[in-house]
Amino acid sequence: WNHYVRQAIGLLDALGIDKAHIMGGCMGCCPVAAFGVAHPERTLSMVIFWPVGGAKYRISSHQRFARHLAFAGNQFDLTQIRLDSAPAAAKLLRDDGVDVQFVPPTMTVEKKLNHVRNIQERDFAFLKSVVRRTPKVCIPSPSMLHFRGGRKAISEEVYPDLDAFYADTARVYNEEVQSLAGQGLRYLQLDDTNLAYLCDEKIREATKA
Repeated sequence: WNHYVRQAIGLLDALGIDKAHIMGGCMGCCPVAAFGVAHPERTLSMVIFWPVGGAKYRISSHQRFARHLAFAGNQFDLTQIRLDSAPAAAKLLRDDGVDVQFVPPTMTVEKKLNHVRNIQERDFAFLKSVVRRTPKVCIPSPSMLHFRGGRKAISEEVYPDLDAFYADTARVYNEEVQSLAGQGLRYLQLDDTNLAYLCDEKIREATKA
């Protein structure tokens, strides 16, 4: 986070700003807090919204999205995507190096992907009704379907050609995005939290393999 703090200080210096109100959301809450700790004399206030709640919190929201994506019959019938607690290439450790004994689930695609219903429709409708400024929706990125498990997580019987899998993934996401656009959404974030895994050397090696 110190790198981000140095960038922020450089920006303020370049603009000739001595003190500022610092704001961050999601992962951005961390560099905001780091800035306030490192430079209290230049921090007028800090605004931290939707701070990252840790791996378990983030994964639970991704699981919800996957369950809706696989919806058929009822919301707990995972007919297209299964969630496994498969071994990960890297462990989740505390700051003191202790293993927290938690393995992120891996999604396994077992049937053809299909957009059965608009997933975020009701959530966005409610949000739009209670805010005065531009409402924002955040959904997991398409990489959540394949990054952790790689080719083994995608049925070779259903998708012998990965191009077909990526085409279906693009179609499903496009249909969801178009449904939100039809409701008036103009601010959408695809939350690609898997990128953080690439900070780990073991994950990078496993990805290359």
